[in-house]
Amino acid sequence: MKKVTREKEYLKGVRVSILAAKDPIGNELADMLAKEGCSVHLADTIETLQKLTTQEPSKILVIEQAFCEALHKILSNDKRELENLGSEIVVIPNKEDQDDAIGWARKFQGYAVSNPLLRGETVVLMERILDTRLLKKQLERYESSEPNLERFGPIVVKSPEMKDVIRLARILAIRSDCVLFVGGVGTGKELLAQTIHENSPRRHGPFFAINCRSFSPEDLAVELFGRGEPSSSDLSDEKNLLEMCNGGTLFLDEIGIISPNIQGKLQRFLEDGTYTRVNSRAVCQCDVRIMAAITKPLDEAVAKGEFSEELFFRLNRFTLHSPALRRRVEDIPILTKAILDRIAKEKNEKPKRIVEDTLRVLMDYHWPGNIRELENVLEFAALVADKDPIYPHHLPKQFQDEVGSIFLGTSVDDLPPISEIERRYIIRVMEATKGNKVKAATILDINRATLHRKLQMYEQDKVSEL
Repeated sequence: MKKVTREKEYLKGVRVSILAAKDPIGNELADMLAKEGCSVHLADTIETLQKLTTQEPSKILVIEQAFCEALHKILSNDKRELENLGSEIVVIPNKEDQDDAIGWARKFQGYAVSNPLLRGETVVLMERILDTRLLKKQLERYESSEPNLERFGPIVVKSPEMKDVIRLARILAIRSDCVLFVGGVGTGKELLAQTIHENSPRRHGPFFAINCRSFSPEDLAVELFGRGEPSSSDLSDEKNLLEMCNGGTLFLDEIGIISPNIQGKLQRFLEDGTYTRVNSRAVCQCDVRIMAAITKPLDEAVAKGEFSEELFFRLNRFTLHSPALRRRVEDIPILTKAILDRIAKEKNEKPKRIVEDTLRVLMDYHWPGNIRELENVLEFAALVADKDPIYPHHLPKQFQDEVGSIFLGTSVDDLPPISEIERRYIIRVMEATKGNKVKAATILDINRATLHRKLQMYEQDKVSEL
């Protein structure tokens, strides 16, 4: 009979929180899961566990039956507590009353294990929990049967350019190489990176994303690699990002601004998985997949010697370009529906309806802020519309003078000349770029001299009208 083997290191990097009294069972379970590669938080009070999981959220919460009543009271007030403690709950029963534990498992829509614990049974249960969790997410994402769509995790696209992007992303998901994302602010680079992670062999491990611009060079080095000699004691409060991501993926946004010192440390880590902490010579090792993102190509910085050529080649082995929203207008209706569904889910309401005229206005807009701006616009419109469908007049002020909106409700005799449409569009682009003529000229696809001449003409027209 052929021996059935499971995926090697299946549970590696999976975060599990354990709430158990100070008795052997909690320590036994923690040791068992740690040997399987799990990152374990063990606590004997809910308050302690909440503190431990604030920065390192867990996927699975294993709880002794004695704590179920207290957990139920907390969740009655705020179910979001499980986002950190662990959205999947496993109950360990008292030896005297196994049936009551099963009742709690049903109440939490979770699972129960036997007591005393059996290693094989516990490990298989953890694996099945993770598989079921993944299948639930996939089922939710494939509910729509609309044709001509390409899907990858939560990402659903229709535009040819984005279809090519996610086809390549699927291939990269099964590899362990570094991936470099290139695209403007708000184009969804982090979501794409997280989706690749969730479809990779590391999918049960942690995913962390940071923006390198949010830290000074000194603070970023400590955040990534830690400071001082590694301690032999509990490092739960001292873990650096590489340690926190062990078995998972770390996404570094705006990597082009990192200092030469960090470049050298990161280059070494990409070579052999080793690094040294700040002010330390001790060599540490972690298993982390690095993904990085930039808003503009690094070629110029490499040519000037501001960015390591060796590091650039390691990062740039596989590159995914995330196109601007204005280049993928076919995706706007799909994105709009997804965003409105998310807003409704957060408020526990029915999704807001949006009329065709409003969608047309959104598709005619040039979206300097990309998907992030679309999210902000729809959140504003949903709030203003209240219980009504979203009409064009519910959109923010900048849309009331947009090119697409001037046709709505306008008779043929009142349609403006093309020169007026051009004037409105140029002025709107200047507002969106905060007067940056270089950026505005790039968006408008005209040279700066032409833009300057047109702006002077509009200014003269305004003076003559006075």
